[in-house]
Amino acid sequence: MPESRSAHFVSPPFAQGAVGEHASYLRKEFVAASVPRRATLRSTAVGLIEPHLNGSVVGDEVLAPGWTSYRHRLIVSTHDVTDRIVAGANVIAAVLGEGWAVGRLGWEGRRHHYSDRPAAWFELELEYADGSRDSIVSDTSTTASRGGVGANSIYDGETYDARQEPDGWDRPGFDDSG
Repeated sequence: MPESRSAHFVSPPFAQGAVGEHASYLRKEFVAASVPRRATLRSTAVGLIEPHLNGSVVGDEVLAPGWTSYRHRLIVSTHDVTDRIVAGANVIAAVLGEGWAVGRLGWEGRRHHYSDRPAAWFELELEYADGSRDSIVSDTSTTASRGGVGANSIYDGETYDARQEPDGWDRPGFDDSG
């Protein structure tokens, strides 16, 4: 059995929680030894998260994890993604936005009620037919960039520029060296 790994909250250094700041695009490529018997993705954020796996959005939630008292609890979404994992190269990715934790909230128009910047957390548990398990987690090896989602405020709306959307950023084989 591989060594147990713990997920960590990740926040790109360029994500400063400024007004009008672009959403962060996170990704982590991994290799599955074979098609797993079971695969479970858990994700949450201090802010908003839209998880992706191998080129498509996971789940049907919007504005996840939803408003919460961030200092006391975070809502973690859990999805069975067994049918999305292939033997070989795979990618877990996410779009990370400011949400209620960082963005403008309340009648005074103040920001940063719960955090100075957004952060994402994910954990993908793979269970194989032979009983072995593997975990792919958010950690310092998670890469980050920006894409087509620009300003992304709960109250002030979202801007999107398709010209800035990196083609294939959430699929295996994408060059994320930049």
